Amino acid sequence: MSAIVRVAVVAVTLALFVSALFNALLGFQDIAIVLALATPLGISAWGFSRAGHNEAAVGLLCSVLIVVVTLILLMNPLGVHDMSITAYGGIVLVAALLLTRRAFFAIVALVFIVVAAIYIIEPANSLPSFVPGRVHSTGHHPLRAAGSLVIGIVFSVGAGFVQT
Repeated sequence: MSAIVRVAVVAVTLALFVSALFNALLGFQDIAIVLALATPLGISAWGFSRAGHNEAAVGLLCSVLIVVVTLILLMNPLGVHDMSITAYGGIVLVAALLLTRRAFFAIVALVFIVVAAIYIIEPANSLPSFVPGRVHSTGHHPLRAAGSLVIGIVFSVGAGFVQT
């Protein structure tokens, strides 16, 4: 298990670093800064995994990736797209495979809270096509945001009750 976590941490940290370089070369300075600031957190996750704290390493890595993906989605000049939002599913899948149930519930809660923020921030016409609520208006979806926020809170409370 520790070898898998170490390989995952190194791969993600290198991907963050290389993505920061490519975005800087392509002229997307804001996205490059976000990726460059996330790279040291990947190095911190490497330190956790070397010390034998694999769950802390994966939890930190998943949290950093959720924040990075959200910021990139919101700062991307092309807007929120179908392909880029699927990264949340990959993060949840990695969390399901490598974390305990309590930490997994916490990651899922974080994802639902982020989705609530996206529903509040993004207009309804710029949501991806597979996200419920895409319409041709410039309004937002406060009811869907509230529902997603409630689900996130339920998962975070559930994380407190789940036995490890």
